[in-house]
Amino acid sequence: FTINPLVGALGGITAGFLTDKVFHGRCSPANIIYFVLLAASAYGFYLLAGPNNIFWTCFFIGAIGFFVDGPQNLLNVQISFLTTKESVAAACGFCGLFAYIGGFMAGSGASYILNHWGWAGVFNSCIIASIIGVVLVLTAMPKEMKDAKKAKFWNHEPVAQRDEGAIGALYFDHGYVMVRNIKYERDDEEDGKVVEDMEIVVDEDGKEFPLPEGYSAKAYSDQRILVENKGRYGFYAVKGAWIADSVYSYATPYYEGLAVVGTLLQRGVIDLDGNFVIPMSYTHISVCSGGIIVCWSAQTGYEVYIKTEN
Repeated sequence: FTINPLVGALGGITAGFLTDKVFHGRCSPANIIYFVLLAASAYGFYLLAGPNNIFWTCFFIGAIGFFVDGPQNLLNVQISFLTTKESVAAACGFCGLFAYIGGFMAGSGASYILNHWGWAGVFNSCIIASIIGVVLVLTAMPKEMKDAKKAKFWNHEPVAQRDEGAIGALYFDHGYVMVRNIKYERDDEEDGKVVEDMEIVVDEDGKEFPLPEGYSAKAYSDQRILVENKGRYGFYAVKGAWIADSVYSYATPYYEGLAVVGTLLQRGVIDLDGNFVIPMSYTHISVCSGGIIVCWSAQTGYEVYIKTEN
């Protein structure tokens, strides 16, 4: 009987995967499939299991565990979708209460059925319970279908800003461009509302470039993405490597192969490899324009650098 809980754990994981990836967060289809196959497994165990048929005995014990754990894990999730946020805990507790009552009564109930109708009655009662489970899950489907009508979709638009953050959003640079990615939610009862608004970098097929976890794109140029995480800026190449770690509190996009980085009072200039070509000893530095960079500090005043290499 160790097979039952071991395979059951796999069944619970599979049910969650099906709900998320196949049925897009709807629990009812997965629960119905599991209940139907649970009934079939109980019937198969009744027909084929026995001391002289170890394979089918183990197979159906595992199958019963697999198809029991799916609904057992998903029902509380489904209940949380059906009720209000304020009553989720109470609703899940109420469901758990009846589950324990059912488990407490299962032993005496199965004994009563066995004494009056034999093993056929026991397995028939399991099949009937699975059918009742399907009917109860079907009552939740209208609410899930209504929620499913809330279409959540992404829309790529030009970036809203027109400052230096818009660089990389006007044309494709080495196969990539930065776009404004807006997620809308819409149903039959209300106009579409924005639930997420962010800038991302996409390729020519519209596929989003994967940034390191926790980072967001701020600008894109010269195959380098200016990224930000918790107020710290760095540069990440579209080839998938860090150019400059996110340690700076100030950074501009790359202009003509050079970017200004630093802090509020100390700034320098780095090249495409992240190496400093102008040290962090200036308070203000202009972006490179026509190969010219203007720097200023209280100690040196204005200084002009001329770019000599591409």
